[in-house]
Amino acid sequence: MDNVSSEFHLVLGYAQGTLINEDGIVYRPFQIFINNMKDRGYSNNSIINYGGHVHRFLNYIHRAFQINEEQVTKDIIRDIVYSYTSYLVHAQDAENIIAREIAMENNKTHKSSYSSLLVIDSAITYFIRLIELNQEASQNSILEPLFNETQKLVTNFEKIGRKKSSMIGGVISASLMPSERMKMGVLTHSRWREGQKLQATRSFDIALVTKLIESATNNRDKAFYALLAASGCRTHEALQLTLDDVDAIAQEVELRSPGSDKKRLEGLTEAEHDKLSWKGRATYLTFLIEPFKGLFFKYLVKYLKEERISTVNHRFIFQTFKTGRPYFASDRSSRIKTFKKNAKKAGVDDLFGISPHSLRHTYGIYTLNYLPLANSQYGMPMPTVKILMGHSSITSTEVYAKHDTDIIKAQIAFANNSIFGVKYIDLSEVKRKYHESEIQKLNEEAERLAA
Repeated sequence: MDNVSSEFHLVLGYAQGTLINEDGIVYRPFQIFINNMKDRGYSNNSIINYGGHVHRFLNYIHRAFQINEEQVTKDIIRDIVYSYTSYLVHAQDAENIIAREIAMENNKTHKSSYSSLLVIDSAITYFIRLIELNQEASQNSILEPLFNETQKLVTNFEKIGRKKSSMIGGVISASLMPSERMKMGVLTHSRWREGQKLQATRSFDIALVTKLIESATNNRDKAFYALLAASGCRTHEALQLTLDDVDAIAQEVELRSPGSDKKRLEGLTEAEHDKLSWKGRATYLTFLIEPFKGLFFKYLVKYLKEERISTVNHRFIFQTFKTGRPYFASDRSSRIKTFKKNAKKAGVDDLFGISPHSLRHTYGIYTLNYLPLANSQYGMPMPTVKILMGHSSITSTEVYAKHDTDIIKAQIAFANNSIFGVKYIDLSEVKRKYHESEIQKLNEEAERLAA
């Protein structure tokens, strides 16, 4: 989006973290924001994306205050921040007068999807919280009230609570009644709040994973999807796999930090180096589950023989087809688009919140709740799954604890079929039958592939 009326102008690039106004005055909060991302190890690509989202937000707020032409109050601040969602999602069709006027000025016709708001929200929330903590505000800036007005109105208790609240709570917590704070979400819209929750928890139906893998049009993507499903690794961990990390004979895979060995970085351009990322793992080992483990090694061999260019100067396994450069440096949105296309072919009707990362959720849910164990029990202990997932905190693992929706459905069906013959329903029997059914599906699929 090119802003017609821009208070803040970018100098050099987002990685430099410099915005200036019409008078050439540097906007310090944005510098703090960019430098903080660098200190925390954000990739160059993430810094560029987050910087762009915050830059556009700042210019929108500036222009909205100009249009409003009223004394800035807590209600005005609230309305302006709320209007940004309308601007993003509805563009020139926005019902909000300010949002529609700015969209017309900027000739904004593209309408952001609700799912894309998650990243925009993360960037703006990060910025607002950081500025609050640093108590920084640009002097002589029309945006000063956005930060200072709130600081005057909130109590010390609310200031502490803001660190854990949403952007709305942080920016205009004093403008909302307590009940309203519970209902309103970041960038508003209850529909968005529902989407945010779904986006954060959406997994892939394990019964369709093999079909997903087979739906890919090339061996690279088949091996990539199979590795995610077999190991539960993060997407960037799989994409940054090197030839030294895979033992095809022992059928083992290790996941190591890009900085663990200088050899891993050989042959990378500066731009590719900046796109490397690593969230950290408790162990470099992976624990691969079938039938996806077998599929990974099957398609890996085919990919290495038939598709991968062996004369490149880097050792990353997954490449782009046209250039042979590392696949991790490719466009993320394009990878997600391809994944959704394959998911649709595999039989997934609702594609909202689906991405390669969904396979990690599937692995976590399966190993924590349904993985058959030697003691005739199902599901590994949470501390064990924490290791499998590479989590640093057990809190991250807890989200994979399966709610009993599937088991409840099985219990209802069991009760209905047995209503005239059984007085009491044995839940352990229901669970056993459920697990047997799921295992049977996987076994049948494994037999089909082996045939």
